[in-house]
Amino acid sequence: MEEIEVTSLTVSGLSVRYGAGAQAVIDADLSVSSGECAVVHGPNGAGKTSLVRAIAGYLPHERVMVTGSIMLGERAIDSVGVERRARLGVACIPERDKIFREMSVRENLDIFALRRASKRGLTADLDLAFDVFPALERLPRGRAAGLLSGGEQQMLAIAGALVGGPQVLLVDEPSLGLAPIVVTDVMTALGRILAERGLAVVLVDQNVRSARRIATKVYTMSGGRLRHETGEDVYGRLVREGYAKVIA
Repeated sequence: MEEIEVTSLTVSGLSVRYGAGAQAVIDADLSVSSGECAVVHGPNGAGKTSLVRAIAGYLPHERVMVTGSIMLGERAIDSVGVERRARLGVACIPERDKIFREMSVRENLDIFALRRASKRGLTADLDLAFDVFPALERLPRGRAAGLLSGGEQQMLAIAGALVGGPQVLLVDEPSLGLAPIVVTDVMTALGRILAERGLAVVLVDQNVRSARRIATKVYTMSGGRLRHETGEDVYGRLVREGYAKVIA
């Protein structure tokens, strides 16, 4: 299996249209390099999930048109399928259906590990996953994942993505529906994984208080249009403009 060195994800002119309907994503540009976390904020229906799914490769099927350029390092992956993108190092944690609910914790991790281009480093990634999520390590390995709490399922999804050996991690609304203390644990873990594994992370979240802890770049999305935000007091302005929420 092929293993490539990836230092960046670059999206240029990305557009997504569902059938004859309006475009969900319009000419989006985004870039993120190893060790960076690009956070995308925006209201419901802004196109954030379509953006993430297009980058991951989930959308090129009948009646969904995806155009534009997606570069993984120096390699174009526009025509590469979702499983191939995963093996090349693109891991996606969707908002829903992020784990195999009827399988055990151990079986979930084993399946995610099959996406690795190489078994080299698998033990280290497993150790890091259980180090950042000690609650996950204490769970019975045979327990069905569907019986876990929402927070435990999110932890398992992130651990699964990590053991898949990613270079780029796409995370869609990781704080949605979780208790504040669990959100803090999840974001702290993502911060450690970002720092220790040097991943390039794209994080979609409306929660300012949690996302700003690990953001190195900030984007906003509205009506399918993505905008890179710069300047002082970015988060204060985004809250005032309704792009993000302050959640305890």
